[in-house]
Amino acid sequence: MDETVPHGEIIHLPELVKAAGDMHDRSVRTIGRCDGHASIRPPRSWDENVGTPAPSPLTRPLTVRPLLFVPAHPRRLVSYDAAAARATIALDGASILVDVANVPSPDPHRIDSLYQYIGEIDAAGGGGDRDGGGGAPCLRARVARCVDGLDLKLYARALRERNRFLGNNA
Repeated sequence: MDETVPHGEIIHLPELVKAAGDMHDRSVRTIGRCDGHASIRPPRSWDENVGTPAPSPLTRPLTVRPLLFVPAHPRRLVSYDAAAARATIALDGASILVDVANVPSPDPHRIDSLYQYIGEIDAAGGGGDRDGGGGAPCLRARVARCVDGLDLKLYARALRERNRFLGNNA
């Protein structure tokens, strides 16, 4: 019996979000920023994209909701919930929920830090409640590491060159 742990296919977060429905149980590796600025009210256009009216910033309840679209604005609405062992990461206008419950002794997530995750995609809707009920696709991480200081432009360029070398059209 082969006990090899999959290495995780390197995939850019926006591409992962687009293809998550077709990637159930595939091992992936992606990078995103964990930003704890949930108290900053996003622009009106964000609320219109979600389809909810924009309440006053003073009365707006702070909620953690999985997003698959994050419009371009300085502060992305993503979060980390230590009690539920879940984080929402965002990069380049895309966002996905990450379940870090299977990460052995994870470091506490820091606001404004960049993280790399390796794990499997749960396209069946693990992004909803804790019982796995419907919702957005979720990345079930088994490895999480802080990659602050990583040059994202150089990383993206290296990933493009790697894919070109391997014959991938990414």
